[in-house]
Amino acid sequence: MNAFSHPWPTDLAPDPVIWMFAGQGAQYFQMGRGLYDAHPVFRASMLRMEEALQPYLDHPVTDVLYDDFAHVGDTFDQLTDTHPALFMVQVALAETLIAEGLPKPNLLLGVSLGEYVAAAVSGAISPEEVLPALLRQAWTIQSKAEPGAMLMVLDDLAQFEADPIYRRGSSELAGVVFDRCFVITGPTNGINDIADDLRARDISHHRLPVRYAFHGSGIEAIETSFRAALRAFSWGAAQIPVIGASDGTGRPFDPVERDWWKVVRGPIRLHETLLALNAQYPKATYIDCGPAGNLRTACLYGLGDDLRARSFAVMTPFGADTQNLSALKNHLGEAVG
Repeated sequence: MNAFSHPWPTDLAPDPVIWMFAGQGAQYFQMGRGLYDAHPVFRASMLRMEEALQPYLDHPVTDVLYDDFAHVGDTFDQLTDTHPALFMVQVALAETLIAEGLPKPNLLLGVSLGEYVAAAVSGAISPEEVLPALLRQAWTIQSKAEPGAMLMVLDDLAQFEADPIYRRGSSELAGVVFDRCFVITGPTNGINDIADDLRARDISHHRLPVRYAFHGSGIEAIETSFRAALRAFSWGAAQIPVIGASDGTGRPFDPVERDWWKVVRGPIRLHETLLALNAQYPKATYIDCGPAGNLRTACLYGLGDDLRARSFAVMTPFGADTQNLSALKNHLGEAVG
């Protein structure tokens, strides 16, 4: 059975709660710091997961993530730190939301690395088993993949095919966030040239804090090692349906049967996924469990004409995580009522 053969869940209310989890490029120093300092469940979750990494790392992830001399605007792109850190803060937030008494999600949506987070939150695998595997994945990428870069562009998607600027240096389409926002991936020099041209044309763009060309041919050298590592996973059944943005269908997948290589190598079809979910569940409430609030942004712009869907974020680069959590608790009754 593959991801496309799973039916829509038939036992969901027309207004389900959907938790969303982000992938590489959403990270920054101090993400989740307010919750780590103030919320005992978030902190305990982070420290518990950190213990699973002690045999493999010579430093705690939180020492790097919450270094007092590292600022939100500094580039956080060391893969052996960002891979586990992204996973940890999102799992910790999920556990915090449950501890705060918020309604449990009806669906989990993962984007790239966020699919691993969603699978762990679903109960299909333990976070402590995933984390060492993510670290091994980071080591493999660093040793075998060519350096690369990724660029988020605010431009009409049709321009990617029509404008030769976007095909410089073997660049590829890595994903579509909404109809006027897409991500390109490729060799560093080519992405740098594209960024220079976009700057000259005054086209808004943002360099993602990554050193490798995820979701493109630049990481194909790791496929054999990646697939071998996945065979050691002890997948179980998901207790909450999990949806992957790499499918674009909005339909749940079976983690046991999942082609997890496609999640890393294939394009991110977030916009298609959100449109499919909105068509099926137009009154859904989306909660962005990622660190940057960018998935909520995708909802606001991608589903902006449909006011029945609601979206919220807790963690953002602007801080106020604890205040956002309180606001979410206050609003959620209205959002799902």
